[in-house]
Amino acid sequence: MTIRPSAAALLLFVLPASLPAQLPAPEALVKGLITADRSFSDIGKLRGCGAVLTEMFAPDVTIPAGPRGLLQGRDSVLAVYAASPGFATAKCSWTPIRGGIAADGSQGFTFGAMTQANADGTAVPFRYLAYWVKGGAGWQVAVYKRLRAPVPVMPTTMRMAAIPPAYIAPRSDAATQRTIEESLAEAERTFSREAQTIGLGPAFAKHGSADAMNLGSQADSNFTFGAEAIGRKIGDGDTTKTSPVTWGPDRVIAASSGDLGVTIGMIYPKEPAADGSKAKGFPFFTVWRRAGPGQPWRYVAE
Repeated sequence: MTIRPSAAALLLFVLPASLPAQLPAPEALVKGLITADRSFSDIGKLRGCGAVLTEMFAPDVTIPAGPRGLLQGRDSVLAVYAASPGFATAKCSWTPIRGGIAADGSQGFTFGAMTQANADGTAVPFRYLAYWVKGGAGWQVAVYKRLRAPVPVMPTTMRMAAIPPAYIAPRSDAATQRTIEESLAEAERTFSREAQTIGLGPAFAKHGSADAMNLGSQADSNFTFGAEAIGRKIGDGDTTKTSPVTWGPDRVIAASSGDLGVTIGMIYPKEPAADGSKAKGFPFFTVWRRAGPGQPWRYVAE
């Protein structure tokens, strides 16, 4: 007896082999990151600042801690925050206004407006910048900064996300990863070197992207957007074609796709201290993007 397979049965064998694998869309990847950021905000509103940051921070999270320099490690970071007024009993919530994602979906960044609601009824506004890494525990923050603001930032609409043109599967080649990280570190060093000859403001204008964001200082009421505007703000009218500071990366984190990363380091005044010794530095971190391998890195958030 001849057995004739049905058309439906044949499709079960033919279709899986003929259909291409479904690749994640960059738009969906960045949406997932922003959703995670918002979900942590919901937790902070209910359980408090300390509880949500404990869950949100990676074990080796790093923050720029002012005079303390760069502070690494979740317990150390939370201890510093816990010592700030009102934090221990406060509820924290925030609204991301932009996100960006690496082509391999493993790293990303968000920034936005935060409110610390203290137990005494007062509310303290902040701006924040977070660099995220996705691992076994999902999205967690690897590098973070929150900056107190004089007035609340009132975000109205999300800014266009920073997304790559296509998804690239994560890679695990150690030599390639070292090359990516060194290229990013060299971009930061070049940024500092050129500032010494063209001026701090022009260097910020040259090395940033058109959609770059500067978090500003505690005196600023909002973010500054665009490399040209950031350069004017940082330069503050100085036309001496030099820089009062130098800087460089002490640590680099970069996606295996080679299009997104963060540099972490110290900035040092060139002028010595009053006693003639080297002036103390202050910490920074900068998020960088590029269009692809061989393309120039440009800072996108700092």
